[in-house]
Amino acid sequence: MGDNLLRLNLPAKVVSAATEAHLVAIQPYVDAFVGAERTRVCDLITLAEQARKIGVEMDLLEAITEGASVDDVRAYVLEMAASERGQE
Repeated sequence: MGDNLLRLNLPAKVVSAATEAHLVAIQPYVDAFVGAERTRVCDLITLAEQARKIGVEMDLLEAITEGASVDDVRAYVLEMAASERGQE
């Protein structure tokens, strides 16, 4: 947004005010994203702890950094647990 405003040769104060208004407008979306990501990471940590208790190893760091969904990781853990039971 700022680049387009600069091409109009607007005064720096106007560009700054417009940029600030833009940031204020998107802040609720940023807050929602950050909140959802915190929840996802907390849920993945909990899931990794539960998986470890039932003997399933998972790469928590990879799940977090790759953006894996909690449902996908849960399905993986359940699949691994079931396959381990089948081998007993």
